[in-house]
Amino acid sequence: MDRPRPNRLGAFGFTVLALLGTSTIARENTPAVATATARRLQPPAPLAETVSQVATRLVNVARAAAGIPAVVEDPRLDASAAGHSADQAARQTMTHSGANGSTPGQRMQSAGFGWQTWGENVALGQRTTDEAVSAWLNSPPHRANILNPAFTSIGTASAPGPDGRMYWTMDLAA
Repeated sequence: MDRPRPNRLGAFGFTVLALLGTSTIARENTPAVATATARRLQPPAPLAETVSQVATRLVNVARAAAGIPAVVEDPRLDASAAGHSADQAARQTMTHSGANGSTPGQRMQSAGFGWQTWGENVALGQRTTDEAVSAWLNSPPHRANILNPAFTSIGTASAPGPDGRMYWTMDLAA
């Protein structure tokens, strides 16, 4: 008579996996369960940064290198920048004036940001946020806006035009 072979999972033929507060029972000879459990317990992939998050990070690196306090991303300035980028893209023109004749300050106010001072950078054609911020930092008047210590808040956005070119707006304010 054959003796029962001991298994590595214990007398009951199963083991309990308890990781990160969840329990799963994996039966012997079921690698699919173990594989699915391992996948489920992996940390989530990092979320991609938004245009404004990347721009804010890059601007703050430049400001820190110059000994200037960081700016904080503001969703109202993001909205102002997004609206202006979309307007520029629709009109296929790079400008600080809105289609309705609005100024950057008026657009920021319309987005709910009550400013004391403001500045705006626009750009055309850069494919990535890194390229747009790099172009602004390499342009003396745009760099002056970025490094202006009076500014405490930032919003940045881009929009593709019908011709495939990207239209960029960075709003800075306090």
